[in-house]
Amino acid sequence: MGFGYLLLGYLTTFLLKMLASALGVGSLALLIGYFLMWTGLRSLRLFCRAFEWAEWALYPMMATALFGLFVDLSNLFLWNLPFLDGASAVIAWVDFALIMIYHAALLSAIREIGEQVELKKISVAAVRNSIIVLLYAVLYMIYFIPVFPDTVRGYLALSMTLLNIAWIFCNLWLLLNCTKDIVREGQEDPEPKRYKWEFLNRMGDQFEENMKKAADSNREAIEEHLRKKHQKKKK
Repeated sequence: MGFGYLLLGYLTTFLLKMLASALGVGSLALLIGYFLMWTGLRSLRLFCRAFEWAEWALYPMMATALFGLFVDLSNLFLWNLPFLDGASAVIAWVDFALIMIYHAALLSAIREIGEQVELKKISVAAVRNSIIVLLYAVLYMIYFIPVFPDTVRGYLALSMTLLNIAWIFCNLWLLLNCTKDIVREGQEDPEPKRYKWEFLNRMGDQFEENMKKAADSNREAIEEHLRKKHQKKKK
């Protein structure tokens, strides 16, 4: 349906981008992530029109990512362009606002499609994640109010970091559940999906194997407990 591309794009944008930034190519990772999410949203809007709002929010985000790529190239080749410093500060705030708008649109659409397919846990998770993102946005804006002392700003920075991590992993988990549970009509019980990317197939196979081992272990433990309990009753 498109959730697979959306999940890969989100993973690239908000996790792999951190690694790419250390190499000086963070904006390139953003563009790749945005393209993958755009591909997923183009498919999802055929099933739920609410995803169109998230798709439209991606276009200006791509523009800010292109600006960031220009800044990365400037740093790489030492162009030392003076206007970039002032523009970067403005673009950072614009990018923050766009990311918040994108998440509001995306999570609202996921809540709506969750209600359409009667998966309450998907809808509830989307609302919960929206609250986490909103709290992060409030703390982010409060952090830059200059009246607070450094001690308070330190606590705010720590809270922002924790909320940022929580928001990213909660959204990744939500998208993973959407990929697994929301399918086209008539494919409610599909065969295990094989992806074009072999590393995803290996991750899925390993996860399935671990879950099977855990289930077998739990079953054996319960059977052993019941056996011992039965023996005690006999004695």
